[in-house]
Amino acid sequence: MKKYCKLLTLLVIFISFTGSLFADGFFGERIFELRVENDVGLSNNSIAIGDYLKKDLVIDLPKLAAETPDTGFEFSLYEKPTFSTKINFGSFSTRLSMGVDSLFNMNISKDLIDFLGNGNEVGEEINTKVDMVGDVFAFFDLDVKAKNSLFKYSITPSVFIPVMHIANKKSYVNISNTEDG
Repeated sequence: MKKYCKLLTLLVIFISFTGSLFADGFFGERIFELRVENDVGLSNNSIAIGDYLKKDLVIDLPKLAAETPDTGFEFSLYEKPTFSTKINFGSFSTRLSMGVDSLFNMNISKDLIDFLGNGNEVGEEINTKVDMVGDVFAFFDLDVKAKNSLFKYSITPSVFIPVMHIANKKSYVNISNTEDG
């Protein structure tokens, strides 16, 4: 499994490097171009990538509870799939792009992580919360460029259409147990 994860990581790095090399003028400007892109970002504040890239994946909840900061477990996901087409005519070019821009953030209270890692005592009540925020937009833009021997001119009108919004909704969790269960 570790071998495949390393191979996949190297493959992603290679494709990213060669993709950017070819996309931005390695072979010069082509008359007609089609481009499909997908920017992705994933982050958290408690688990390192090295914790995932192991032969035997072990989720140590007490360790996670001890290492989670007081602000809680934060998780973010960003994705931006884009399709664009470009036409070049010497010193004039135009590109039409469309896609979706999305961002999702979640924060799980440290109290809940502590409960999952350490449990609770009989009669102890745990009050915790989970916060979520998310936005999804569709976008369209038209990039028009012209250049002469001294300057490059570029105009990019854009339209953003809100598709979905998750407001800062707080989900509360109350956990308690009694002696009789």
